[in-house]
Amino acid sequence: PEKVEKDLLPLVPRAKWAWFSHALISHGRACCMARNPQCQSCPVMKLCPRRGVCAE
Repeated sequence: PEKVEKDLLPLVPRAKWAWFSHALISHGRACCMARNPQCQSCPVMKLCPRRGVCAE
């Protein structure tokens, strides 16, 4: 988590940190479910290091 945070700090303006955090949580709940990930409908699938974890 610390590395991800460090990588995101220069990309997300400080004023948007709370919004961005909530947006990531919401995205995870909608697409990244443990038993049934929705990779095919994920808007950031190409950037995701876990892409391909779901049966296509």
